[in-house]
Amino acid sequence: MYHRAVATLPLLLLVAVLAVLGAQAAVSARSSKMQLVVHLARTHSEAEIEGEFVSRSTPGSADFRKFLSQAQLADLVQGTPAAIEAVTYFLTKRGASNVRLSTTRDVISCRITPELAAELGHTGSRDLGRFALAVPAELSAHARFVVLNAAKGKKLHSPKLRSSDSPGATQTPVTINARYNVPSSIAAPPGSYAQGVAQFIDEYFQQSDMNAFVAEYNLQNVSIPVMGSNNPNDGGDPFEGTLDLQYQSSISGGKIKTWWLAGGTDNSDPYHIDFTTWADSVLYASPMPYVVSISWAIGLERYDLSILVADNDAFRKMGLRGISVVAGSGDNGPGVRSTTVSCDVFTPSWPASSPYVTSVGATYAASGTSASSSSSSSSAASSTFAAAPATTETAASWSGGGFSTVFARPSYQDAAVTNYLSSAANLPAASFYNATGRGYPDVSALGTNYNVYVGGAWQQVSGTSCASPTFSGVVSLIVAERIAAGNSSLGFLNPTLYRLGKVGYDVVSGQSVDQDSNCTGGSVPGFPAATGWDAVSGLGTPDYNFLRQSL
Repeated sequence: MYHRAVATLPLLLLVAVLAVLGAQAAVSARSSKMQLVVHLARTHSEAEIEGEFVSRSTPGSADFRKFLSQAQLADLVQGTPAAIEAVTYFLTKRGASNVRLSTTRDVISCRITPELAAELGHTGSRDLGRFALAVPAELSAHARFVVLNAAKGKKLHSPKLRSSDSPGATQTPVTINARYNVPSSIAAPPGSYAQGVAQFIDEYFQQSDMNAFVAEYNLQNVSIPVMGSNNPNDGGDPFEGTLDLQYQSSISGGKIKTWWLAGGTDNSDPYHIDFTTWADSVLYASPMPYVVSISWAIGLERYDLSILVADNDAFRKMGLRGISVVAGSGDNGPGVRSTTVSCDVFTPSWPASSPYVTSVGATYAASGTSASSSSSSSSAASSTFAAAPATTETAASWSGGGFSTVFARPSYQDAAVTNYLSSAANLPAASFYNATGRGYPDVSALGTNYNVYVGGAWQQVSGTSCASPTFSGVVSLIVAERIAAGNSSLGFLNPTLYRLGKVGYDVVSGQSVDQDSNCTGGSVPGFPAATGWDAVSGLGTPDYNFLRQSL
């Protein structure tokens, strides 16, 4: 049961804080693009917040899928009045600009100069875009942790799209929807319903590319509202964002409004993958996207623990509002092994290995779907589940999957992971992975040789960047139908998916291999596919009819 917070900001203090915040917007950032994000001490405990999340995400709970309103979420996670006042004063006294209290009232962000960053302990010694800084002694009672987003390290976050030399047949909206039994005709979803794709690092899309894709596959012209930046002149790349938009939207035939959710400093300078400030904007988008796909990935070892915890917190807040967060599992097989990181362990992908997202691996199919299996997709109201496609899917060798080296295995997947580790053949040496860590991916979808229209030409790409928008599009279509019928969205999917034990089609062939290793002996085999959950394909690939009736 949700209890409204009893501690609120006194009116005079709130007015004073807002006046200070507003005044700072006019202060020059002195040409700096560094952003400081301070996570405030909260009114409610971590145990209380986690309990609310679990109760709303777990089947059988009295509060299952009773998601929080904007006001209820802010009341649950808000910082203490003393923390808001102390942190605001600390930052403004030191010349920080654009000081902003988040809409959830638990984070204060601002722009700072390199001089202030150095004063706070930033040495610039690592080539990364995000840094965890020590909490200043003056704020020890008021801040949980402090994160600095610098303008360095852009290239490290680039999405890894693979060329068309990947195995498997060419995939289009037609072949994908046929294989997964997505209906060819659906009722228009409510006008207030939306989904979205996350974008960072100056990604952009061009409407002319979208128009050509829509025309080729006879889709409805999809509405693409933009949050943040979409500027071809920023020197970014159109591949990732265009792929995400074209395939998430195509699952519904273009009938679902699809947000371009660009994140970054102050939601306008996408130099970093900062999920805290990004999620705050997503939570208050109108209409709010109920399903979000994240194709971006980086090795977990590049971030300090406090940054990972901050990201988890962002995903948890989205789940509390009823948003399903879906993330590609990355394209580094069982994890990165290199002389610059470690040759002794598979380093998992982030945010795919977060316990608060639904992680999607990639598969391939040797040929198209048979006519008999595709014909079963003609009715969304079908009461029978389709037979498996004539051509089964195989896990891609580069598809990300394995076990977190930081976060423990959540209870919702304990039985599935335990079964895999005790029964699967040809597992890698136990020293390479943390058998008690969060296992990923959770599910998978086709991820090779997708036809995309980008930069005025047709091209083929592969990667879990293909699989994530596809799986999210299937989920989003189901959510749209639920909302049209007066039901809730689905929120965090994993407890329900693992209770079902499958999502449609099991993937039992294929094995991951670590990629681009410069360790002695080169690459080594990763995790094999197996019956049920496995650490390369998760619970398998989706069947729309099964998920529609089971979720």
